[in-house]
Amino acid sequence: MAEAAAAVLDAGARMLHLHVRDRAGRHTLDAAAYRAAIAAIRARVGGELFLQCTSEAAGVYDAAAQRRAVDALIGADGAGVDGVDGISLAVRELAGNDADARAAAPLFGRLHARGILAQYIVYSAADIAEYHALRARGIIPAGRHSVLLVAGKREPDAIETSALDKLRRMVDALPAETPWMACAFGAHEFACLTEAARLGGHARIGFENSLVLRDGRRAADNRQLIEQFTVAGNPLHRPLAAEFRQAKVALGGDGDGDG
Repeated sequence: MAEAAAAVLDAGARMLHLHVRDRAGRHTLDAAAYRAAIAAIRARVGGELFLQCTSEAAGVYDAAAQRRAVDALIGADGAGVDGVDGISLAVRELAGNDADARAAAPLFGRLHARGILAQYIVYSAADIAEYHALRARGIIPAGRHSVLLVAGKREPDAIETSALDKLRRMVDALPAETPWMACAFGAHEFACLTEAARLGGHARIGFENSLVLRDGRRAADNRQLIEQFTVAGNPLHRPLAAEFRQAKVALGGDGDGDG
């Protein structure tokens, strides 16, 4: 992981979205596993990469277990994990019903208060409608956070004709001031992320979503996917964030910047 972090940093990445595994290679949110991975990455690249940890359920965790895992990362119940810059949070997983939403509100507030950038994941127009409702209720705090739009997979609405159509509709449904990022799956990735860059969003690129280069060949590694995008997928030649720790402000809505 540390060597991969150095490679993608050199290729132009400024954020690393991090998953960790247990000894059997299974998805885990264990704070000790995150601590080991983050320490190795920081030893290799220092503070040059913004490190975002996932809170993804992956069929293993329910909402209560996800909340406990995030609290362990940020130190709500003891020593947290040093070096965590951000957490990604799926709206439908952590606030999929009223009880879970109310239970998640204090956690979302703690992330905001501690300056850990929350990124709320939405997969559909219904998720964006719920995101709006959670903001209106104060479940999601006003101010610094971002949204990840997932295109090219999960339940497209009947009105949508393509992954690009879905992405554009999701962007249109967001509040104008909300900083956002997009990811897309498989063969959809390059076209969707090129459109995201054109529309003013950030791009999340890599093997969690796609192994495929734009010409259909299998990518050798994450670096190759990122190099392809920085060369050919940035139609407006938007600059990379020179230091993503500073871009944390831009992603959180308190400034402007690109990444």
